[in-house]
Amino acid sequence: MKRFIVTIIFTFFASSVSSAYADELDFETVRQKALENSFDVKISQTDIKISDTAIQGAKSEYYPKISTYFYSEYTKSLDGNNQTVYIGNEVLYGNSVFQNSLSVGLTYNLFDFGIRGDKLKIAKSDKVSKIAQYNKIIRDTEIAVVEAYAKSLILSKQQNLLTQIVALEGELYTDKERLYLAGKIPQTDVLEEKIKWNESKNELEKVNAEFEKSIKDIAFLTNTDPPENPILKDFVFKEKEKTDIPDLNLESIPETKIYDAEILKKQKELLIAKKQNLPAFNFTTNYYLYGADPNNYFDSYDNFRQRGLKFRIIASLPIFDGFKNKSDRDRIKLEIARLYTEKEKKVAEVKYNYEKARDDTVYSNILHENNITMKTLLKDNISMFDRLNEQKLIDRSKYLQQKISLLNKYFEIEKTDINQYVSAFKVDVLANNIGENI
Repeated sequence: MKRFIVTIIFTFFASSVSSAYADELDFETVRQKALENSFDVKISQTDIKISDTAIQGAKSEYYPKISTYFYSEYTKSLDGNNQTVYIGNEVLYGNSVFQNSLSVGLTYNLFDFGIRGDKLKIAKSDKVSKIAQYNKIIRDTEIAVVEAYAKSLILSKQQNLLTQIVALEGELYTDKERLYLAGKIPQTDVLEEKIKWNESKNELEKVNAEFEKSIKDIAFLTNTDPPENPILKDFVFKEKEKTDIPDLNLESIPETKIYDAEILKKQKELLIAKKQNLPAFNFTTNYYLYGADPNNYFDSYDNFRQRGLKFRIIASLPIFDGFKNKSDRDRIKLEIARLYTEKEKKVAEVKYNYEKARDDTVYSNILHENNITMKTLLKDNISMFDRLNEQKLIDRSKYLQQKISLLNKYFEIEKTDINQYVSAFKVDVLANNIGENI
């Protein structure tokens, strides 16, 4: 018995020392760190910047393209007939000559039946999609954080509970062992109590391991090193009326915005594919400087005085492409149909998760006042049994068993309170999409 008391005192002293060097965690701080350090959030922010560059690229189609070209060549005539022949795009010179040319050219898309505008709309829709993706990641990160924090908080409270229960069951075992030695109870009662004590110690070890893993989960979400001696603060509850449960607007959730933008992109792709069967009109102009010499390469630059200016309007119309355009249009139509189905699925998932969290919140609101009363009653009841035990007005074994029962009940109510906060938080996040628009 003395050894057991020394063990309890040592455990208390060790926990006091570790508490002095403990790292306190609270949900709001963890949540902010997760949003600031999340890899997914950072990637999504970069994706938005990438979509901005895509918009600039699409706008560039409205500007003319200016290029410069320099050609330097030597043509050797093999038959010496001094006759220049033009065949298609090839020029065959009948004499040997060094020649150089420098040109500046301008190309402009005169008319393409709105393909440029459709490409710009695709780029803008892509940014809308990326912003919605960002808000979805913010929402999902916050839900993941509140779930991870709640899990760790419950395990932390369970650690405290089991630590007390192990100590109380250890006392129960000692008392029963003493009663057995006095011949007042059978040995089976002692063995049964020892089994319960060992089971509680095993459960405590299991909870300790799970708590350590849950802290690592929080560290991963916040992209920080896990604290060595974490102490988790309780959630800060905000009193709300039952009518304050927000409604879910399915048109404003990120999934709807993402898929609407993706569908619009595909619709514009389909429109572009159709317009590619229509003629396109381009304007080009070139200014040339030309020099040539039949004998010396460097002398050809001295003759760099010949100039020319050319204007050209080009109309192109595809006649047959091996049915590639048709297959592209068929593929895009199927992709649009697939996106509509995916949208229905994702929206249904959000609606289901919202309704589940809302129902949990409504149920928790009903229990909330009763739980407050129950916690007060349990605290008073535990204090009363402690006083009775101190005054030796109650059987020791009965006191220990009753206290274990009351501590378990108090833990269950604390767990209910934590789950209530998580449900209410999820409802707010899903309905209001807590997060910032860029």
